[in-house]
Amino acid sequence: MAANDAVKVPSNKEVAFGMEWALFEDYKVENATDMYNGRWVRIGSSQGQIIVCSDESTSPVGVLVRDRSNANVEVSDRGTTTYTLGDWACVVSGPGVIVVCYTAETSMDKGTMVVCADNGGVKAYSTDTHIPRVGICWKEVEAAGDILVKLTR
Repeated sequence: MAANDAVKVPSNKEVAFGMEWALFEDYKVENATDMYNGRWVRIGSSQGQIIVCSDESTSPVGVLVRDRSNANVEVSDRGTTTYTLGDWACVVSGPGVIVVCYTAETSMDKGTMVVCADNGGVKAYSTDTHIPRVGICWKEVEAAGDILVKLTR
C-alpha cells in the first residue's frame, strides 16, 4: 500500500483538514446551475451573491461546503442536489485547508497545481500565468469525480 492510500475523501463533509484556520463566509445563491458542494464559486452580479466559477476563472472566492451551512438550506449530498436560487450557502477559503473538489480530469498527480475549470471544478494548471492557481492536488487522481485539494488562497 502506497503512503498516499491512507488519504481518504470524506463522504459527509467537504473540509477534510484545517477547520481551525479556515475562513467560512455565507453568500446568497444568485444562479443555482451546478451549485453543488465541493464546487468553486465567485461573486455574482453584486457583492454577497455567488455563482459557480467558469473555466479558468480569475476571481474565485472559495469552495461551497456544507460543514457550516445554515441547517435550513443545507444540501446534504455532493454532486446530486444543488442549492436553489436565493439560498444562503457557506463558502470556505484559506491557505492550507484541504477540501473536497470536483474534477472532470481522469488523471492528475499529487502535487499538481490546479485552477478553476468548467462548472466549478478544478483542472491541472498549464503555463498561462494570468490564471490564479487555487490549490494543489493532495491525492493522485485516477478517475473523474471528487478529489482532495489543498487550498493556496
